[in-house]
Amino acid sequence: MGFEYKIDCPVSVLSPGPGKKRMLARGWLHDIGQQGARILLNEPLPLNARVVLDVHLSNPDNKITTIRFKSRVSGVCCGPPCELALCFLGRGGFIRGKVAEFWEGSRLVRTRGSDKWIN
Repeated sequence: MGFEYKIDCPVSVLSPGPGKKRMLARGWLHDIGQQGARILLNEPLPLNARVVLDVHLSNPDNKITTIRFKSRVSGVCCGPPCELALCFLGRGGFIRGKVAEFWEGSRLVRTRGSDKWIN
């Protein structure tokens, strides 16, 4: 049984593959766990589509830490907004140092049943 964390922060969904990745959509993270995540987007993505999920976490120093996951769309519930379930296809990798002003309004929330904050 995996853990699931509620985190209110922006996400980017990119096309997979080598070289320069292409932006497909921007949205918000609904929750995340060891196996995958649920995100909210304005438009649905095709079921079983392979994508790259970038989760952007705000730091106190006005920088963004991004965690990148190779993923597969495993569920779609059309909204608005559309809720998508993503299954991770491996471990995430960290990308640091983006400027936070692009993602202004992002915030972190406490994990369920915990007094610890995710950062």
